[in-house]
Amino acid sequence: MKLKTMVIKRIRDLARDYHASYLSKRPLNLDNITSERIQNYLTHPKRKKFKEIVNALSKEERAELLALVWLGRGDEGATLKDWESLIDHARNEDDEGTAEYLIEKALLADYIDRGLAKMEGKKT
Repeated sequence: MKLKTMVIKRIRDLARDYHASYLSKRPLNLDNITSERIQNYLTHPKRKKFKEIVNALSKEERAELLALVWLGRGDEGATLKDWESLIDHARNEDDEGTAEYLIEKALLADYIDRGLAKMEGKKT
């Protein structure tokens, strides 16, 4: 992989911190949604930092990150044997909305952890 493990872990940690610090305290729902809450959600500093890091990755690195997330999520029963297929699919799906797509996943950090574990040959 071109994407370094320390970068993956930084992305994972930002996602985990963001979701833990903002969404878990007062999740957005129809009962408490206001334009101010939406604005705070969209401009949260951890969210912005996450997007900056993901957007700064090369196209190949973003494809690897997407594939790792999908592997960890177990999309369509994906296993390590499907890695090249996941990468090819990720290359086709990657666009300027990739960072947004990823940060919207409340379980993103867990998916990354599971994907890393599969890459290392561990069971999760």
